Amino acid sequence: MNLIPIYEGLADVNRLRIVHLLSQGPLAVKHLQGILGISQVRVSKHLAYLRKRGMVEVDRNRNWMIYRLPALPSAELTAQVKCLAECAPGMPILDADLSARLAIQAEVDRIAASGEGSEPTMEAASPTSSQPAANVGWGLQEEDGYVD
Repeated sequence: MNLIPIYEGLADVNRLRIVHLLSQGPLAVKHLQGILGISQVRVSKHLAYLRKRGMVEVDRNRNWMIYRLPALPSAELTAQVKCLAECAPGMPILDADLSARLAIQAEVDRIAASGEGSEPTMEAASPTSSQPAANVGWGLQEEDGYVD
């Protein structure tokens, strides 16, 4: 992968926030919408932009579209996500995003484990069982923190 599409993808604050959130694990569009505080249409457009550049992947689980970072990322994307993780701590907007994600994580995990529900809510998303664990392949740890 060329660096230019990666930097184009990260050049927008909302796309940067999305990549940062997804570096912690998969999320449904509804969760991203709630955390980012932007419309579903804008979230979907940002996700389509990132997907076109190979920066995110999507799986359908019932009625939900679950987005995650690529299972087999390029070396360039891996390096940039790692750089984001190293540079993000202390950035207020990214810190707030992580706090919001942590607030819904128990519900995300509960729904994923039970397979309950058919509609996503701000409190629930259900990653598919074929998705890798949150940070597998990314060299990231929860304690790395993510913030803007």
